Amino acid sequence: MTAELKNRLTALAEEIVKYGKKYIVLHYVGANSDTAGKTVKWWHTVSLGWKKAGYHQFMNWDGTIEEIEPTNTVVNGMSAGWGRNREWTENAFQLCFETVNKDLRLHPEQAEAILFLIKEVLKRNPNVLIGGHREFPDLSWRGYRGRQNTSCPGFSVSDWLVANGVKRENCFYFAYNGGAR
Repeated sequence: MTAELKNRLTALAEEIVKYGKKYIVLHYVGANSDTAGKTVKWWHTVSLGWKKAGYHQFMNWDGTIEEIEPTNTVVNGMSAGWGRNREWTENAFQLCFETVNKDLRLHPEQAEAILFLIKEVLKRNPNVLIGGHREFPDLSWRGYRGRQNTSCPGFSVSDWLVANGVKRENCFYFAYNGGAR
């Protein structure tokens, strides 16, 4: 990872903490194609008609990062399907990563950059919870608490984080489910 990218991610970690984000939610572009943050923003705001894009930042396959919406705004990454879950929607920093491989998985450069960002945030606020979009249950769907409405980002972020040295108590799935699994 370049020094420039480390500096950018460190500054982003400071923003996340400055704006009081309690959660970091990871999403992916569930398509096997090269894209860009501006394309994602166009899709959400023009094609879907949302007032804001779904994510704050977009991470390309090489780990570089693009701002889609300012960190201090509320975005639609989870509120599109979870409108009644204001706590998670309003207090989350939402990061989407690109997938340009047949398995729709993180590239090593992305994994390194995301882990660096998360660890920088946790240095500044050890109470932040991190999880994948699919790990946050849908609390608004006809009263069926715990229903998942997505497979995004295609893997258990909480398991991945623990396997990479992040404490279980910072992983949304484990914290929300009382340490289960």
